[in-house]
Amino acid sequence: LDNSAKILFSLGSLRQNFIKANNVNGYDVEDIPIGAWGMAILGYTIPLGFGRGGGERLYYVGGQAEQSHIFANNSIYLFGHVQAASGFTATEARYTYVESRGIGHWRVSPYSVLAARFVQQTSWNWSAFRQLVLDNEAGLRGYPANALAGDNRFIANLEYRLFPDVQFWIFRLGAAAFWDIGTVWRQGEQLGNLRMHNAAGLGIRFLNTKVSGGSAILRVDAAYNFDTRSIGLVFSSDQLFNAFGRHAFRQPAILGSGIDGE
Repeated sequence: LDNSAKILFSLGSLRQNFIKANNVNGYDVEDIPIGAWGMAILGYTIPLGFGRGGGERLYYVGGQAEQSHIFANNSIYLFGHVQAASGFTATEARYTYVESRGIGHWRVSPYSVLAARFVQQTSWNWSAFRQLVLDNEAGLRGYPANALAGDNRFIANLEYRLFPDVQFWIFRLGAAAFWDIGTVWRQGEQLGNLRMHNAAGLGIRFLNTKVSGGSAILRVDAAYNFDTRSIGLVFSSDQLFNAFGRHAFRQPAILGSGIDGE
């Protein structure tokens, strides 16, 4: 949709309450939102130029919905998000995009939590330069940057996080055992022919007691790459993923327009 003006309208609704919890992402006490969010998008794109690459004229429709719950005496949390959208000309659908995401965690004990997430993204009839990358940055630890790319992506992560309340100087220590799995594919590929890529390993977390939030965490993971049968080290800040979702009002946008260009 380069060289195109966009007129987008949305109607959204949000409701939520909050509960406090710690030892989920770190030792800090966090506000976990519990509620729901929904939005409908209607729009129109207008070309700003002439000839090839001069823009496109499309009607656009899309929507998002998400819901979160916590139960079992606040020990089990679930969050789900779905979105779908497409542009339309007189003869075809363009820039069609579908995404679903899920996040969950189970508080096994006051000092440990089992956290999981998945993300599925499917696109159809986009420009050829669009890509979704599957690598360490996307959540498949032990795989190099831009290792795999496609029009569509699925990734899931499972982590058992430990918070033993051990302090060393200004740091409190944490640990994790994890399993990552994912795949990417091009338009037209048979889903039965897809190859799943896996990584598993152990990690340690250094949580700075003088700073709050994700910037307070230094994450070190040792990941075993099942494709190359090798071990890679990951040094990063923050947890790989947040163990709960966040509901918020959002501006209308062309869904799925984000491109991985690492």
